[in-house]
Amino acid sequence: MEQFFEMGRGTTSDEKLKKVLFSTDGILGYKESIQKELEKRFEYVKYIEKDIHQDCKKDIFYKILREISKKLNDKNFLKKLFKKYQQKYIDKLMDNFSEKFDYFFVVAGQEFSKEFINELRKRNPKIKCIFFLWDSLELTALKNSAFEYDYIFSFDKEDCQKYNFYFRESFYTDECLKNISKFSEKKYDICYIGGLRDRKRYEIIKEFQKYCDNYNLKSFFRIFYNKKLIKILNKEEREAKFLTEEKISYDKNQEIAKNSRVILDLNAKGQSGLTLRVPEAIASDTKIITTNQNIKEYDFYNENNVYILEKIEDIKNIPITFFKEECQVLDHRIKRRYSTEGFVEEIFNVVEGENNYE
Repeated sequence: MEQFFEMGRGTTSDEKLKKVLFSTDGILGYKESIQKELEKRFEYVKYIEKDIHQDCKKDIFYKILREISKKLNDKNFLKKLFKKYQQKYIDKLMDNFSEKFDYFFVVAGQEFSKEFINELRKRNPKIKCIFFLWDSLELTALKNSAFEYDYIFSFDKEDCQKYNFYFRESFYTDECLKNISKFSEKKYDICYIGGLRDRKRYEIIKEFQKYCDNYNLKSFFRIFYNKKLIKILNKEEREAKFLTEEKISYDKNQEIAKNSRVILDLNAKGQSGLTLRVPEAIASDTKIITTNQNIKEYDFYNENNVYILEKIEDIKNIPITFFKEECQVLDHRIKRRYSTEGFVEEIFNVVEGENNYE
C-alpha cells in the first residue's frame, strides 16, 4: 500500500473540535514544531512522553519485575504480576487525562505498550491511533508495538510494500529554517556527523578527507564511536582525526549542517528511506552527496543538487564544481511538503479520508 499524498486541504471545522494526544522523539525542536502544527488544526493537544506514570521510577520492585518478565511467557506468575503492576501505573497516568481524545499520534517516539494502547482505546472508544516511523522497522525498538496502531506511516518504501504501511517522507522542523547562510558564505564545503556503524563508514569518510585535502576544501567530519565498535578498526586507523567519543548536540549538528555547502548522507545497512539529513538539507538549500540510490525517485531530486555515490572508488571522480556551483532552489510547494506543516497536513488528510487510493 505504498502511497503518495497531495497537499492543499485546509483545516475543517470538525477537526477544530477534536483533541489529540501525541508523542515524539526527544530530538531538539521536534516536539515544539509538531505541537505548533497540531494546535493550528485541533482544539486541544496534549503531549505524553511515556506510557506509565513517572512514579514507577521510584518503584524498585516494579523495575525488578520488568527485567525478569522480559524472559518469561504470558502464563508465568511473575509475568502476570508485572502486568498487574504495569496496569496500576498506566491507570494512574490516564487518570490525569480529563479529556476524551480523538487521536493518538506517535512520531517515532518512545515505545507505547500494547497494554497502554488497549487502555487508551477503552477510555476513548472513538480514538484513532496513528504511528510514524522514521527508522526501518527492523532497525527500531518500536517494532514490537507498531502493529497496534490503526494507521502506520513509514519513511521507508520497502517497509511500506512489505508490511502494507502508508508511505510518507520524513520532515524538517522550523528550527532548520533559522539562520541559514548564503551558499557562498557557508563555512564548510562538506560535513558529515554520525556514528561508527561499520568499517565502510570509516573508509568512506577517510576517502572524503583525502578528496578534501587534494582540492583544499574545508570539511567537518565527525564519527562517534564506543569502546565496542572501535575494535573494528586497527590501532593506526583509530588515530584518524574525525573519530571521537564525544557526541555533538543536535542543535550544534544543525548549525554545522546549515553552514555547509554539501551534506554527506550515509544510509544504514538495510535502510532504503531518506535519513533526517535529507529534509534538513532541503530546508537550508544545501546540496547532498548520498549512498541512497533511491533518492532519484523523490520529487525534489535534481542532479545539480544531489550526487549519488555508488561505491567508495567514485569519491575521487566527484566534480569539484559540485562544491562550487550554488544549489538550485526548489519549488516552494516541494519545500513545503518536507516541512512539519506539510507532514502533519498529509498525515491527517489520509486519516480523515481526504486522500483515497486504490
